[in-house]
Formats: sequence, C-alpha cells, structure tokens
Amino acid sequence: MMQQPLRVATTEVDDRPAIASGLLSSDIPNCLNFEVETRDIFDRRGKKIPNRLEVVRKDDERHLSVVSNTYQLRQFKDFYTEVLDAIWGCNLLDKSDVSANHYIDNNGGRYLGSFTFNRNRGIRLFDDNENERNVFRINMRSSHDMWSAEVFNFDALYLWCKNGSARREWGIRIMNRHNNKVRKTLEINHIAEAIQAFNEDQEQMKKLCKIQVELPAVKHLFKKTLVKEPDEKYWNRWKEQWNEYHLGLLMEIYKQYYDHYGPILFAVYQTATHWATHIDKTRGKVYNVQDRRMAKVNSMMNSNYWNELI
Repeated sequence: MMQQPLRVATTEVDDRPAIASGLLSSDIPNCLNFEVETRDIFDRRGKKIPNRLEVVRKDDERHLSVVSNTYQLRQFKDFYTEVLDAIWGCNLLDKSDVSANHYIDNNGGRYLGSFTFNRNRGIRLFDDNENERNVFRINMRSSHDMWSAEVFNFDALYLWCKNGSARREWGIRIMNRHNNKVRKTLEINHIAEAIQAFNEDQEQMKKLCKIQVELPAVKHLFKKTLVKEPDEKYWNRWKEQWNEYHLGLLMEIYKQYYDHYGPILFAVYQTATHWATHIDKTRGKVYNVQDRRMAKVNSMMNSNYWNELI
C-alpha cells in the first residue's frame, strides 16, 4: 500500500540534522602519511631507459607506475593540505560540523577524499522530514598510478538517502594533469562560487517536487537514457536495445521512492542518483562504476527526454 506522499515544504526552519561528525581538523589523515619518489629505470644490461621513470613508495618499496620524465610528482598530503588551506580561508563554509572521508587504494597509487559540510545546507524540500535536503560537499582525487589527474569538484549529498548529486553543471571542476608545468590551485573564490551555485540549484530541486509524472513516462525515460545500449553492440541497427537487468533494478528502486514521495519527478531524480551512488554488485572498482553511472544521470538530465517531463 502506498504511503501518503510527503508535503512539499513551504517554510524554512532552522532544524539541524543530527549527524555524527565534528569540527574540521587541520591534521593530515594517517592514510596520507607516506611519500613516493621517482627513480630511473634500467634494462637487463644495466642501461638507463630514456624518458621513463618509476614511481615507488618510499616506506615499503612498492611499485606504483611507470611515467614519462615530464611527470610532476606531488605527495597526496601536499594536495590535501592545499584543499584544507582553501577551506579554512573560506568564511562561507561552516567548519563546526564536517564529515571527512579519505581513502587510499591500489597500494597507495590512488587517493579519493571528500569534505561534507553538514551546516552548509540547502532548503528543506519537504515539511515531514528535516533531512529532506542537500548539504554541500567538496571532492578531490589524485593518483600515482596514472588513474586520475589531480581533480577538485563540488557536489551535494542528500541527507535522507545519502545519494550523490548529478547536477554537475553548477559544479566547478579544476583539473591538473600530472605533466602540467603550470598548476591550477583551489582558491577561496572557487568555493564561494560553488556555494552560491549550490544554493541556487536547490530552488530547481524544489520545482521537481511539484511535477507529476506517469509510470510509463518514467520507464521510457530510463530506456532512452540510463540503460540504453550503444547501437554498435547489435547486428540489428533498426531495433533499439536496452539493458533489461538495469532497467529492472531502476524500476525496483523507483518503487521505493514512489512510495516515499508519490508520482513526482523528484522521485525519478532520486531513483537515478540512488542507482549511481549505491553500488551493490560490481566486478570493478565501486568508485569507477559510480563515476560512469553519475555521468549517465547527468546526461539524462540534459536530454530532451528529461526536458519533456519538466
């Protein structure tokens, strides 16, 4: 039996969500307290191989990658410190309640981190639950194994379901390739611009709460966007194909949000971001799957199929 749909919020009340986190720390996370270095590479005859270097962890001698001699080495902890300095310098960020997440993978070859600012909140979208809102998040990643450049970006985390955001058009993305001689740094004004765009985007989210959508339209949207298979995979180019497993998974997720919100476009949005955020089964790295799926969700929201529903 379907639950009573939530009431779209009409007023904003200063009701802080209860989240287990705390004051932003200036300490470098333990997982980042190691260093890497580049070393010359030699062939079996002891001859130096030109224009190539090996990246190695200094503490345990683990091989991380082979790079060109233009590679600009920077320790993860220095990258982290740069982000932290910009955060402390931005007065628009409330540092009193911050959730930090830092992750090292591939024996020290990859770093993914985020700061979630639980007091930098969007408007509450529904009256029934104080956690029906987004909070502001800064993400960063880098690597010593050629997986990723140095990247900063901004998005939102929805408190009630912990879904990520697909509204990347409002986010500012800064990228430094490892062979860049001139680096772009995260500046205070970048964060300020992202916060302003985040706040403006919350009004767009509220509009999705007022748009009704029929079930066939939801299924059609997913077929045409999220689960559509590339045409070159099939001999029959005149017959559209989609991934039945993921279509079924999406419809199962949609039922949960339909029961919670009712037949509104925001339930469709939440379904898509849930699918992209919470990965149950995968043969690869979860963060790679999340990136691919969130890119598909963002593409969906910029498609004509989505615009037809607004």
